[in-house]
Amino acid sequence: MSRYLNFSITVLIFSIVCSFSYANQPYSDYKQMMNEVKDLAIDNNNIYYIKDYTLMKDAGSFSLDSGVIFFLKPINKKVRFAVFIGSGTFNFVPPTKVESDQLNRLLKTKQIMTNFSSMAFFFADSTFDELQQIGTKIISDKINNATKVFNQFLYVTLSKNKEYLTSTISKPLLDDCDSISFYSYIETNKYGELAYGVDPFEPEEITLETVEWKAGIASYPETICQFHLSSSYEPGNDLFHSTDQIDIEKYKISTTIISTLTSGLLFQADATISLKILDNKVQWLPFYLIHDLKIKSATINNQQITFYKPEDGSTLWIKLPKFYQTNDSLYLNLEYSGKIISRVGDYVFLKTSIGWYPTYGYKALAYFDLSFTVPDNYEFVSVGDLVEEKELDGTKYSHWTTSYKIRNASFNLGPYDIHKVRPKDMQPIDVLYVTSEQHEKVAEDIQLSMEFYTKLFGAIPPKRFYVTELPAYHGEAFPGMLHLSTVTFENGEDNGSEEMFCAHEVGHQWWGIAVDFKTYHDQWLSEGFSEYSSMMYMQMALNDNKKFFNFLQKYKEELLNTRKSFFGNGIEPGPISLGYRNNASITGGDYYLITYNKGAWVLHMLRNMFLDLNTMKEDVFLGILKEFYQENRLKSVSTRDFQKKIESKVNLDFSWFFEQWVDNYKIPKYGFASKTEKTADGKFKVKCKVLQTEVPATFRMFVPIKVVLDDDRIVRLRVFITGEKAEFDLPLLPEEPKKIVFNDLESVLCEVDYIDWD
Repeated sequence: MSRYLNFSITVLIFSIVCSFSYANQPYSDYKQMMNEVKDLAIDNNNIYYIKDYTLMKDAGSFSLDSGVIFFLKPINKKVRFAVFIGSGTFNFVPPTKVESDQLNRLLKTKQIMTNFSSMAFFFADSTFDELQQIGTKIISDKINNATKVFNQFLYVTLSKNKEYLTSTISKPLLDDCDSISFYSYIETNKYGELAYGVDPFEPEEITLETVEWKAGIASYPETICQFHLSSSYEPGNDLFHSTDQIDIEKYKISTTIISTLTSGLLFQADATISLKILDNKVQWLPFYLIHDLKIKSATINNQQITFYKPEDGSTLWIKLPKFYQTNDSLYLNLEYSGKIISRVGDYVFLKTSIGWYPTYGYKALAYFDLSFTVPDNYEFVSVGDLVEEKELDGTKYSHWTTSYKIRNASFNLGPYDIHKVRPKDMQPIDVLYVTSEQHEKVAEDIQLSMEFYTKLFGAIPPKRFYVTELPAYHGEAFPGMLHLSTVTFENGEDNGSEEMFCAHEVGHQWWGIAVDFKTYHDQWLSEGFSEYSSMMYMQMALNDNKKFFNFLQKYKEELLNTRKSFFGNGIEPGPISLGYRNNASITGGDYYLITYNKGAWVLHMLRNMFLDLNTMKEDVFLGILKEFYQENRLKSVSTRDFQKKIESKVNLDFSWFFEQWVDNYKIPKYGFASKTEKTADGKFKVKCKVLQTEVPATFRMFVPIKVVLDDDRIVRLRVFITGEKAEFDLPLLPEEPKKIVFNDLESVLCEVDYIDWD
């Protein structure tokens, strides 16, 4: 859940989404709520004939043209569920172009208008009273049909093992809180099974999903569109409002990791979470804790409390013992344990890097006070500053604290060797490794990239830096610590990929950690920035221009050719601003392709757009990055913040650039032709023609042209291309050019064909 408004506005928001009276009766037990939902039946006394009525639920509306509403029996003394059977129409119009384009990509339509003959839905508002007033009470012989529709609804909203409900339903039921919460399941004529929901406690409140059925999984909802309430897009409103009901100030976690003869390593933790109440109506709080960890006890201010954590789920539901006042401070203590660490040979495997402690909300920041006791045959490191370390009775004890709030905390341990690097004027670096083949090369890339980024952007907050080998195929970055794949410790390839892999993860200390991204729409500010930083490290620090352009070309080919085949083109990839949602079931791999690779390309285009073609100096672009980092250190930023930084630096409107390259996917194709004529005074005039395709005619871009003269002398200039066809003359030249290069220095992500003039 996001947290982007001050407290006074948060209170205003919750006064809108969650009305409340102390007569409400929150559930005291999650399983009781679950069992009551699963046992719900049609209420024979609440069946109504409905005609020409429209249920308006923000961006979605349900026109109930003619049919019967079957209300289910009350749950906790309130009617919350209903089934409609008859003739209806579902209308859905996304409020933004990005979401409209996403709908078109996946369902081939800009808006939905489709018929349905049945619908089951949950509501937490006055829908029951409204439908009662306009309906005509009847007796129906289709109760069995309605029951089947509701059972299908339960299959969609329940987990595979039927141990928990989607939080859109369970949260308002548990709190017994009237709100705008809504969830519906409909079988449409045109688009198959759809689910549409409104959840005021989610960072983006509106969700449209398709419902697929997978063997062994039951229902598999997949997000098509996701966005804020429509009112959020009105002028003057802030999209980054908070939906959190508590604020976590600090974690104090004491962890013990024990070697056992039969089960490897046992993880035990005692966590005290200091939190503040933001909403005096809250009773149940959802935390994330990996499903392998089991809760032994839970208390608030030393008072035993009710909790629920299903066997097959990672949501831990905590019930507050009473209603607290806004700004009340509480201490939540949890004792838990489980098998989340295993050892195979010399390698220790972490099942989770951040799911080992309870987290709440979206990208929450907190202080951490961490202590660990581990077997003394392991080396151990954590995020934070090491404040104490000692050995006793076959164990090692260490105590770590953070001096500023961070988003993610992690640790690592193993039978490591340690390679120590002590750079002058920079943080000490410890590289903890098992695989020794390339550990010195890894340490060198870590040191050189840290020195390069420090000089390029500025210093990072951590006082010390740890790099740990991770037996996996990926890397992860945390404040002052990296997990690096075993592959990079053993791979001796010379194509530059391992150097860039190390430098990418180091880059996250600047982009993604010190300067964080606000929402998943802005995640390219972490991944794309780190990727391009690693490319600049390859080019500028390692002085390897060839590898730099090899990777640039490789990424371009992947972006241009994704899902192209002999059978035609597949579904078009989405824009950068779609973030992780680019990884839909039919667009697998697109998150990395778009967020990392295209994100890096966007920075490259900006870099070359601001390049001084006369001196080849890069002061403007590098200055933008350095100032953007230093002005936003230990803050969260959006794409719009980066755009505004550019505009303030160059005093030009750059909205067109971000609309084209971040909020859309289209990549231009240019057909370039030129012809040279000798003038009467002995000079040479070069006429140029550019045909622009694959993008709208309004697409525009500055494209560099390189003219090569005798003795390899070079003239560079930049031209502005827009429209389907552009013709222009180059400045008069003193001699006939040997070669003309359109899109010099790979400055624009595009295809270029050199074509004949006629």
